Amino acid sequence: MHSIIHQALGTFWSEERAAAAVEFAAPALLLAVGLLNAIDVGYYAYKRMEVENAAQVGAQAAWKTCYDSSTMLPATQNCAGLKTAITTAIQSTSLGTSVSLADGYPAEGY
Repeated sequence: MHSIIHQALGTFWSEERAAAAVEFAAPALLLAVGLLNAIDVGYYAYKRMEVENAAQVGAQAAWKTCYDSSTMLPATQNCAGLKTAITTAIQSTSLGTSVSLADGYPAEGY
């Protein structure tokens, strides 16, 4: 049994035609892992920018809906359409209905 394994390994190591394939396989694997990591980081960055854009659009909608310097604050009490305006605005982004305003928000703290 030992001689069969030894003979098979000897044949494998003495074969020169496959040497280039073996030498290419290890660096190719490392390059593939690096490429997949780069794609994953890029996808994360893209999704984060989408969420930040939705938050900015929501803030702009809140400002536009509730801008009245005489009764501006607290906006959560003095602006009747605040939550609806923010929800409509953030869902008009590329995220659509997959993003929503959390319960209890917007909230103000003084």
